[in-house]
Amino acid sequence: MRIVLISGAGLSSTSGAPTYNDILGHPLYTAFTKADNESALNLAQQIAEEFDAFQPNRVHRECALIEEVCQHLGIPFTHYTLNIDTLIERANGSSTHIYGSAQLPAALVEYRFMPQVDLTAYDWQPGDIVVFLGVSEQGLPLAHIESVIDTAGGVVFHYNLEHRSSLVGSQVVGDLLDTFYCAEVLRHIPLPISIADNVDGLGTNIEFAEFTVGGNHYEIFFTPSDLMTVDDDMLAEGRHALDVQDSTRLFEVKFDLSKNLEQRTYFERPPNNLGLKEMNILGQILLAYISSHYACSETQPSMYLAEAQYPKLNGFYKKLANSNGVQLRWSHTLIDNPYNSNSGDFYAFKPKP
Repeated sequence: MRIVLISGAGLSSTSGAPTYNDILGHPLYTAFTKADNESALNLAQQIAEEFDAFQPNRVHRECALIEEVCQHLGIPFTHYTLNIDTLIERANGSSTHIYGSAQLPAALVEYRFMPQVDLTAYDWQPGDIVVFLGVSEQGLPLAHIESVIDTAGGVVFHYNLEHRSSLVGSQVVGDLLDTFYCAEVLRHIPLPISIADNVDGLGTNIEFAEFTVGGNHYEIFFTPSDLMTVDDDMLAEGRHALDVQDSTRLFEVKFDLSKNLEQRTYFERPPNNLGLKEMNILGQILLAYISSHYACSETQPSMYLAEAQYPKLNGFYKKLANSNGVQLRWSHTLIDNPYNSNSGDFYAFKPKP
């Protein structure tokens, strides 16, 4: 399995970068396509100077975040872009520029007529998750590339301003600033979740997974309703707020350091605290595992609950619960915890229909 992003002008247009139609009518770009190599290099340098004025937007940063999360989860990641701007790189991401990069004007000349990557002949593989971001039919033969990916066993998602009847992959229509988030891509990844058998001697199983962030090795657990440690009143409050009728398909989500689990020093803080960037990555990984658990679970969970193990974690849980990745796919409610002053609050959330 690989994650492949393929971006076009729609990714950078909200940063002010020209679209394909803008370029067609611009005298500088017209002259660039007609000039000999020496003159084209001078024009490429002028083009590069124009692109220096643009700044990365939120979607560039989301792409970089997806790349970071994939690195932590050991998932191969590649970003191919039709754009010549370096906004992905300036957002701390990486990309392969199909038509060259403004950072290297000579590459713009080299690849102005012949792309350095032919996506129609790319080695697509079963399980590939391919996301097109703001790519028009003018930029690539989308339907043909999509067909090649589908034939190889990959899955395609499109994010664009308009729906295209010629495409068969899943399409999300709208401005990328409103529709595209890291968690939206991660929820499609079938992350492996293991099972601890017969943990109580009565045949009860607990599902769990392991991952590493910031040098800290974590485990996340999905505890079924009969093994929950949640106070009954708080559980009832969450079910009432979210209108959850079925109490047999509830899961409590917990995560802790593997070291704590081994030494039974449960929920002690890590020796090296995570910075804001690493906390964001941690949150995205937790969301990805919850989404994967829900998608793969035979029981179709009706509600999840997660507790901040100490009050200082309330801010982290609140930010995660109110993130767009949760808002788009989950209904949720905060449950204040008056029962234990040493513990934080709870969040209860269920999948939206």
